Amino acid sequence: MSDPFAHVLFVCTGNTCRSPMAEGLLRAKGQSDSLEVSSAGIAAYEGGGASTETLEILQERGIGLDGFV
Repeated sequence: MSDPFAHVLFVCTGNTCRSPMAEGLLRAKGQSDSLEVSSAGIAAYEGGGASTETLEILQERGIGLDGFV
């Protein structure tokens, strides 16, 4: 039986602010070694990417969104 908590999916509206930030923060905590962490939006535009503000806030804390789509 697989671990039911092996994947964490953060969901917001556009996948540009809240969910990518939560994804980046959890990955930065080092939890992504035992978890698959991702984010999505219920009304996201394909290839839209994280907002500039989100990227700046995470970068100020030394957190990148490598692999974020």
